[in-house]
Amino acid sequence: MKKKIAILTEKNLKSGNGHFMRMKGLFSYLKKKKIICKIFLLKNKFNYKKIKFFKPYLIVCDLRSFNKKEYLTIYKDMKCKIVNIENYNNSKYDLNISVIDHNKK
Repeated sequence: MKKKIAILTEKNLKSGNGHFMRMKGLFSYLKKKKIICKIFLLKNKFNYKKIKFFKPYLIVCDLRSFNKKEYLTIYKDMKCKIVNIENYNNSKYDLNISVIDHNKK
């Protein structure tokens, strides 16, 4: 079975387009490398069931807030590796990548 990557991001007035554009670039790169991946754009409701049905090996999260109850379900329930982009408040992921060093932590 081929490994799949789920990309979770958002695009709205509060978070702006930065998270989405960054993950769109990652998605394009992975597609060129023939890696099975899918972007899950989180809006008002959480797409947890769709992500679970996709059965990813790896989840890459780039979200404005990682502490919402719905998002924390990912860390608790998913049986895969989770990579976060610039998340300084949650330690339930496997790897955090800092793009811009704007936090003293």
